[in-house]
Amino acid sequence: MTLQDLTGDGEKAFRQAFAEKTRWSGPAAIDGDAAAGLFSFLTIDRLLASGTLAVDQLRVLVSGTEAMPSLYTDAGGLRLDAIQSFLRQGATLSLNDIGRCVPAIGALAAAIERALGVRCGVNAYVTIGDKAAFRPHSDGHDVLVLQCYGAKRWYSHGEPQPYPLVGAQVGQAPAPVWDQIMVAGDLLYLPRGEVHSTLPERAPSVHLTFGLTEPTGVDLLRWLVIRAADDPVLRRDLGSTISSAERAPRIAAVKGALHALIDDISVEAFFDDQRSSRELLPFVNAAQGCMLDPTMVLTSALRRPVDLKTDVSGEAVVVLGGRPSRLSALSRRLLATVTAENRITLGALAAAVGAMPTDAEFAEALTTLLQMALIGVTD
Repeated sequence: MTLQDLTGDGEKAFRQAFAEKTRWSGPAAIDGDAAAGLFSFLTIDRLLASGTLAVDQLRVLVSGTEAMPSLYTDAGGLRLDAIQSFLRQGATLSLNDIGRCVPAIGALAAAIERALGVRCGVNAYVTIGDKAAFRPHSDGHDVLVLQCYGAKRWYSHGEPQPYPLVGAQVGQAPAPVWDQIMVAGDLLYLPRGEVHSTLPERAPSVHLTFGLTEPTGVDLLRWLVIRAADDPVLRRDLGSTISSAERAPRIAAVKGALHALIDDISVEAFFDDQRSSRELLPFVNAAQGCMLDPTMVLTSALRRPVDLKTDVSGEAVVVLGGRPSRLSALSRRLLATVTAENRITLGALAAAVGAMPTDAEFAEALTTLLQMALIGVTD
């Protein structure tokens, strides 16, 4: 599933709202049943009961207060009896970074990240009763919400601080300026800084929150700090033990170097570095030694679109996940195709590059990508 699969005809409106940082809501392109199937109660139960979910991925919230982990964990992990008891009290379960445990959700998050060029993580919220899980608060990142089951009313209390870098609890929230009931299959986008709260309308309620973190001017400054270390003028001591008069030439030189650094700044170079250094989706590919089946479904490990130098012949080095990788021209072309398609069968991939699945060069290039975990085999 991709961003376009999720938003359908609403993709253009969502992208505009995302660019302008204004609230947006609309129906998803998938129906309520498909939304519920993305994170079903069976999946939730299996995650909790099987030990798949790490202890630090679960938070239990009752009426806006977070329960101490010691109340529902022990040395063996999660205590299911305690979690069940909290659920009977109408608690909300917050399952963090759920894409690590549910491949379909992880793949959707990666597809959204590739489409928008931003960091994307996913949390899930399961509310059993009629109590609010959180007090009114703002987030330090944008959120795209997909209601999967039940119904929940969302309130916006305005935006007291534009573009905050961290989230914040609000002691006394202003009166709501907007509210809407979300049912299964509905989408809601809230920019960072917008104070919001929720109340269940029809429990149980399940929704996914895709946290979208876009690079900021502060991130650009941090990147410049790394580049500044290459300049001996900026590495030199400022001279804390010498007189102001003696120090003045050094400070003037530092200011000049800083001005030059700012004047020569390349935002595109910053974005390229962000894309190439983004860690890859984790694949092991235990089936890499199996026969290459044309019906095998492949997906990309890249979370960001990267220049794979597909116009360069022969071998070339590309930086993927922060590490250099030497790949043949065909391997780079295959990786670019899989990344663009999000999910593609091996047979369709071969056809896209004008090859047969049995061609030795195609098989070698594809095997290389599997062995380097740059693509993965999915359902």
